[in-house]
Amino acid sequence: MVEALAKQKQIRDELFPHCEHVFFWHTEDALIGNGGERTKPGNHIKTFRKSWVNAVKAAGYPGLMFHDLRRTAERNMTKAGIEQSMRMKISGHKTDSMSRRYNIVVAADVADQKNKMDEWFRKEREKAETKAS
Repeated sequence: MVEALAKQKQIRDELFPHCEHVFFWHTEDALIGNGGERTKPGNHIKTFRKSWVNAVKAAGYPGLMFHDLRRTAERNMTKAGIEQSMRMKISGHKTDSMSRRYNIVVAADVADQKNKMDEWFRKEREKAETKAS
């Protein structure tokens, strides 16, 4: 998805340098789009749903919802160690509980924490064995 967004931004910068929107009508889309309404290339997209569906399909992520990106961002910021208050400012969450709700735990996270616990037990056994010797 990152590559698709970077490509979109590159097209925008080359063809429409004054356009402030990352998602906009391309020249080939502008003939007839948005329910048969003619649009001007470089204009921002007013109806986002169809454009989003086409974009994620082209990027190889059909079914991805825009809101999924917010959830992924929250999770990645948490894993990166960004403080919750800063994550909330970035994601737009107003409460701690909503911010925590977006940080979804997956099986890989649980396995990682299990490995940390196993390592802690191993070190504690080594300490005990060293004291016993």
